[in-house]
Amino acid sequence: MGGQHMTALQPHVVGAGIGLRLPHLTEVVATHPSVPFFEVHPETFLANPHATELLAEVARHYPVSVHTVGVSIGSAGGVDRAHMARVKAR
Repeated sequence: MGGQHMTALQPHVVGAGIGLRLPHLTEVVATHPSVPFFEVHPETFLANPHATELLAEVARHYPVSVHTVGVSIGSAGGVDRAHMARVKAR
């Protein structure tokens, strides 16, 4: 995030990950739970710089899977390239 491009830490992660939501970010950073990976919606972090910093801290310790919900892949209007650019910039 913050213009940095994260690369895959492992090609295959064994186990089930957990969706990471804003209310749980500080606890995850503080306690480092035993979880194989976290899944996030980048839209959650676009307007929240502090949350983005905390997510970067999480990513130092865990693989993070990104699941965007605003790209509009299946829409009649096609892919929202402006949204993709916003996510990439973070």
